[in-house]
Amino acid sequence: MSSDRNLPRISSVFDSASDTPHGFLYSGSIRSALRRLLPQEFSLLESHREEIGSEGVVVMEEKLPLIKWSQWEGMPYNVSISLLCLQRANAGKFFYEMISRWLIPGRQLHVASFFFTDFTLPDLSDLRFTLSEIVISLQHEQDLELVRTFLPVIESEICMGIVSVYHANRILEIKGLTADEKTAFVQEHIARLIQSKPAYFDYDIFHQMQHFLVMCSEEFKALRDWRHMSRIICIFYLFRKALHKAIEKEPDKRILSLKLMQARLQVPLGVKEVLSVFVGMNFLNENEVFEDRHLLKALQTYLPALQINPGSVFTINSREDKIMVLYLEVEKEGWEKFSPDEIKRLREVLPRELKERVEKLQRPLFMPRNEEEVMRNILTLSQQLKYPKDLPQVIISFEEQTDTELSFTVILLRVLLSQSRSVQEMFETTSSRLKYIPDRTKHVAWLRKKYPKEASVFRVRLSNSQFLRDDHSVDLFKTRQSVVVELQKIIGEFRDYNGGMIAKQMESMSSLREMILETLDLRTELFLENFFHSIYPIEWRSIAAPAALKGLFDLFVAANETFEKKRFAYLCKAEAIYLMLTVSDKLCKDRLDEALASLHLSSSELVTLFFEGNEIFFIGYIFFTTDPNIQQVFFNTVKEIFEGSELALDF
Repeated sequence: MSSDRNLPRISSVFDSASDTPHGFLYSGSIRSALRRLLPQEFSLLESHREEIGSEGVVVMEEKLPLIKWSQWEGMPYNVSISLLCLQRANAGKFFYEMISRWLIPGRQLHVASFFFTDFTLPDLSDLRFTLSEIVISLQHEQDLELVRTFLPVIESEICMGIVSVYHANRILEIKGLTADEKTAFVQEHIARLIQSKPAYFDYDIFHQMQHFLVMCSEEFKALRDWRHMSRIICIFYLFRKALHKAIEKEPDKRILSLKLMQARLQVPLGVKEVLSVFVGMNFLNENEVFEDRHLLKALQTYLPALQINPGSVFTINSREDKIMVLYLEVEKEGWEKFSPDEIKRLREVLPRELKERVEKLQRPLFMPRNEEEVMRNILTLSQQLKYPKDLPQVIISFEEQTDTELSFTVILLRVLLSQSRSVQEMFETTSSRLKYIPDRTKHVAWLRKKYPKEASVFRVRLSNSQFLRDDHSVDLFKTRQSVVVELQKIIGEFRDYNGGMIAKQMESMSSLREMILETLDLRTELFLENFFHSIYPIEWRSIAAPAALKGLFDLFVAANETFEKKRFAYLCKAEAIYLMLTVSDKLCKDRLDEALASLHLSSSELVTLFFEGNEIFFIGYIFFTTDPNIQQVFFNTVKEIFEGSELALDF
């Protein structure tokens, strides 16, 4: 600490140490540097300290931040660059990085000396100042010319960064931070959040941060700035915290958190526009799975051309607390920017869509074949063959499901003619998706004592990947129809003995699909399948007029879109009443069944639909009647079930 009464007193960090000369050395060094940096202003402070007082500091402060440089005489070429500014966190580190790494682009300069300290002028002001000096050593005169050229540019960037921490981070970011430097910025940012927002962030976020920084690749860190990585860590932390809190209140309910935001990645070929997608979800059962492939399919339902940005997937999946948090980035072709309308639409539809996409893993299913039943079926089919030109008779039965394949048992009865080939030969000479596994072939009878009746029992297998629905369940209905089509290619036309009703149902659903073809998309296709296979009695799937089914289907689609705002919809036509209800209590269905049973309606008058989706139960009816009195009785019966409940019916 200087004691010269004619000079402004300088206080440094060493003033508290009374038994060391460091305080005098540092204050002297600071005073010498200030005379070089601020010759006029500091001289004014020295000579008129008592008259000017704190106003003199204002004169100096207006000049800050201030950078000056000078060249030392002799070889090598040593250049001294000094900085004076108001105290800022990490100002010295920023000054050192900018000079040593970026003064001459593409060159790491040799730093011969570096001096950095904080000080005050206690007699004049409470402000704290930072003083720093760096000396770089240059071997060639052309390097000195480069310094003269680039120093004015780097000087303006240093001044901007010293004034604003935000600009300092942005400047270093644009110039290119290493992974370690980005990690340091992330850690500093997280620490500041804990201090500034203690209600949201606690010290356990550091565990989340450490896990993320260790698990993500170096390439992942290289393409993303430290702010983006900080957001990922913070959103993951907040998602998990919110999920734990919600699960404590409703442990049996599916909870989902979703966040979408646009991001820009610095890639070698330029800037890539991507959409960052965050999903947090709890699992209700141990066999549930949700991965990036499920999320991508949900996104492609609304934006089909989307693809996952390679290397962008990051997942934390905790089976102990049954919580999953997933992050990925999707991109358009040509890296086009996502429009606000597209993002708004995704925010509206994805929460329900993702809940429906949770896959439930099933153990492999095996149904041992009943040989007694096989023999009965062979005898039954044999009786169907009465003439030499009769079509072959076939029974197709589901047998086994594995992780990747489905297996069916096929019983084929045919009349052998002179030109007939063996079943194995037909499979070997025809390209097919079916894998043929022979079992046995034998003659079971003779037609007119001339033509043998041949029974062939074999299995066929095919991949289940083509028959997975959007909720990743296997569509056994479509799989069997595919087996029928493939067998027709191999053995020719035949009679599907146990598939007549199935064929009729396929025909009915195809007719219904044709009627809604203009509005058909991936999501509506799933609605159609769920709707059709939820109709009871089952025979109505085959005999109901497509126009009648379309009336109920339109209400079903509307209920899926608007169930949160409106819990019921109905439509009255000349020939029938169409009613669709959405409820959260399955017991409503039982009460409705009991109430409607009291009306003694025949199965030809009432078509029922019942479907469970996303913890909501859809109940639909088609009541075929033209009598207005009976229609009113039907409405009143349904209405009484919901008296005093949240579902207020007003027909």
